[in-house]
Amino acid sequence: MISLQRLCNTMVAFLLFIFFHSNAQSSQTDTLKIMTYNTLNYGFSSSSSCPALITANKHGYLRTILRYENPDILGLLKMDASPSSFSKTKVIQHVLDSVCLGCYGHSDFTNLSGYSKENMLYFKTSKLGYLGTITIYSADPNISDINLHRLYYKDSNLSINHDTIFINIVLVHDKSGINNASVRETEIGGAMNWLNANVTSPGNYIFMGDFNTQSSTEACFQAMINSSNVNARFYDPPNQLGDWALNPIAFSNYLTENTRITDPGDCGATGGMDLRFDHILCTQPIMQGTKAVEYISGSFNVIGNDGNHTTLALTDLPTNTSVPPSVLNALYYMSNHLPVSIMVSVTPPPTISTAAINFAFSKNGLVVSPNPTTGLFNISTGNTNFNELAISVMDMQGKEVFREIDKTLLRGTIYNKQINLEGLARGIYYIRLNTSVESKIQKIIIQ
Repeated sequence: MISLQRLCNTMVAFLLFIFFHSNAQSSQTDTLKIMTYNTLNYGFSSSSSCPALITANKHGYLRTILRYENPDILGLLKMDASPSSFSKTKVIQHVLDSVCLGCYGHSDFTNLSGYSKENMLYFKTSKLGYLGTITIYSADPNISDINLHRLYYKDSNLSINHDTIFINIVLVHDKSGINNASVRETEIGGAMNWLNANVTSPGNYIFMGDFNTQSSTEACFQAMINSSNVNARFYDPPNQLGDWALNPIAFSNYLTENTRITDPGDCGATGGMDLRFDHILCTQPIMQGTKAVEYISGSFNVIGNDGNHTTLALTDLPTNTSVPPSVLNALYYMSNHLPVSIMVSVTPPPTISTAAINFAFSKNGLVVSPNPTTGLFNISTGNTNFNELAISVMDMQGKEVFREIDKTLLRGTIYNKQINLEGLARGIYYIRLNTSVESKIQKIIIQ
């Protein structure tokens, strides 16, 4: 016989189910195009040996390519690192603003390795927020810093459901050369050491750029696709593993280098399309869509590769019709590499109304807003049934960076307090609210 208490619990659970589902709104799926491109000494001055390295011309080529592709997340490699303003402002002013005026932000500039060339991540600020950049390997002065860039998707209902969708991008330009496999092993090994130690739960991670790998059996590539840490194990979306250099014809649709037979004057490598150096690798949650971001099957694209130009120049016969002629010409003269892109879908969680959230947590309806925040936010409640509230804020490592106890509350009143954390670094924090009747933890983003 069912007890009265059990019957009551069942009825409450049923009513909560009806309440939440009646207050939930269906989520809207969005798509993001993610692209990486080795720009071949973009921003460097021309010389007698490299007369075609004319930045104004390269601005024009890149504008043509990006207007056609219109990426949401863009990693550009092998740009002039000095001055740093080139990658931080000139690319946006001269190229990205013509794709979409005022639409793109960029990651932080780093050059701990002291290398002459720089990588930079750009993203559409209407869709994505920036949490910061972590240098995960910089010990080799012959390559750019390998950085992890942390983004979050700007779900319009983030302030209500607080369920943040994170996208983490590792951008790399490895040491080139057929005889430098051991150097690449050290470089990628250093980055993977950081990821293996710090990625402790499943998440949306992408490792992309120019890896300069001759085959998938290279130790550096194996370190990524066979990591012992399943949370930091990467997958090739088109699943085209093998010996790309030895058997390029078998991978004709996936070759990314070389776009020319002869050098047009910018000192890029030549020899025709015969290598697969450029990749976008994803962790399992992206491949399976378990963390709201999912690779769209079949979307992997080597832009400008029609599969018919193995060992040929991009502009040789047969005529390449995979992109418009103006884009094909821009790809040929911009770089000896082709850009690579994927599409992912982003599906935010169903939205539950504020009333439903407040009901779910307690009658007090503790609310933290705005979230994301610049560091200045409010904590408010409905009518209180407690006299004391302890507020603490912790960083991602669990270190408490703020604590305050408010003992001035009066039962039955509305509580509202402003907290100022503008001195903290940008990133993800957890705010804990403790009262005599409940404890609540929620994520807060300082941007």
